[in-house]
Amino acid sequence: MNQLSLSGFLNPEATSLVSFYGAGGKTSLINRLAEEMTASGQKVLITTTTKIFAPSGIPLILENNEKQITGKLEEHYQQSSIAVLAAEALPSGKLKGINPAIIEKIQRKLNIIVLVEADGAGKLPLKGHDLDEPVIPEKSDLIVPVVGADALGKSLDSHTVHRADKLAAAIGIAEGKLITEDILARIFNYLTATGLRQACRAKLVPVINKGDLLTSPGKTAWRVAGNMNPGERSENMLVSAALNKDPVKVVLNFRSGQPKIKVTCILLAAGASFRMGRDKLILPFGENTILEHTIEKINRSGIDDVIVVARPDQLLVELLTSTRYRFVINEDYRSGIASSVKAGIEAVDSNTQGILFALADQPLIPTSVYRQIIASYKENFKAVTCPIYAGQRGNPVLFDRRTWPSLMNLKGDVGGRKIINTLPPDEINCQIVDTESVLQDIDTPDDYRNLFNLTE
Repeated sequence: MNQLSLSGFLNPEATSLVSFYGAGGKTSLINRLAEEMTASGQKVLITTTTKIFAPSGIPLILENNEKQITGKLEEHYQQSSIAVLAAEALPSGKLKGINPAIIEKIQRKLNIIVLVEADGAGKLPLKGHDLDEPVIPEKSDLIVPVVGADALGKSLDSHTVHRADKLAAAIGIAEGKLITEDILARIFNYLTATGLRQACRAKLVPVINKGDLLTSPGKTAWRVAGNMNPGERSENMLVSAALNKDPVKVVLNFRSGQPKIKVTCILLAAGASFRMGRDKLILPFGENTILEHTIEKINRSGIDDVIVVARPDQLLVELLTSTRYRFVINEDYRSGIASSVKAGIEAVDSNTQGILFALADQPLIPTSVYRQIIASYKENFKAVTCPIYAGQRGNPVLFDRRTWPSLMNLKGDVGGRKIINTLPPDEINCQIVDTESVLQDIDTPDDYRNLFNLTE
């Protein structure tokens, strides 16, 4: 699923130069990104400007002459989509890196994706740099500073940090100090400044890797990001678990200068209205239709990304003319609600962290409920946030991206309730609301008539 992949999030262009530096699993991130890019038909080159161990299972090319490198790679890519490039194999078992200027020339000549490991960290979660490190190609399109989540709660010493003295001096603290989220933010500021000095035109994406080790990855990311100075070249921050099937766990957005969490609303509007006998969503409700009334309440909540999932034969696209909405047509709507859930998720932007699933036939839900659900989610980062009235769970329900793979596996006329029932209680954030509307939808003519009695 592209929204949960590294390639979907980092979104490197078809020809780009991406440099990884820092510590905490750079090699795993590079290998994962390379695997995803080649699976999508891209040609990828993995290399280093320092020293790395050879990735297993990937063809290795040893050469240090630019012309010879270009010729060998051109021939290689006629038969394969990936290679590892190094100058030579060292007695230590590592591979010696390539001059950054040569890497830049090769990337431009071959028009491929080049992934560079720009320093080494001795397999530790953090690193302090010598004056000549990291070695980042100046013309990198994207630079990715990486830290390991397993550093949190440990001491800033040689057991946790490669060159602990260098890092402690760089961020202005004493060796041995406990590594907190605030200190992790300082480390990112140090890594950001270091990277942008060498590749001043590159975009920058800070990554906390090994996010699967965190009890609450969303809260950790939020606290770290709140103390960072990402600069204008940083658009996003990521918590990843490179070895997981779905590696992207948390996405924060920096485009406004401060960290933000993007929530997208998916409005499920593709039901066949069998019990109503006609399309219920275009029935009158006040001066508008049921659908228009529902979506106006959602708009007032402050959500700026709304996806409406509709049937192929509906008039909804003509009814909703605003460019504020995106429409997704569910060709498979007859199979049940699960198909609409999947169609909506597949259309979500990769920067989205939470999806608020709303039902189009619930026009009585006030804007305050949508706001309450979203605000509580952004504060608690639970897997699911839902409203409760008189002890009953209602709609809308907000699902964090950690639940999306399970939602994508739903089949038939089964919605998110099945997923909620499998979650541990501490991952379900129940918000008590003061309106029965979260339990009321419109399925039959009697429901429609009762709607007017409730609103008179």
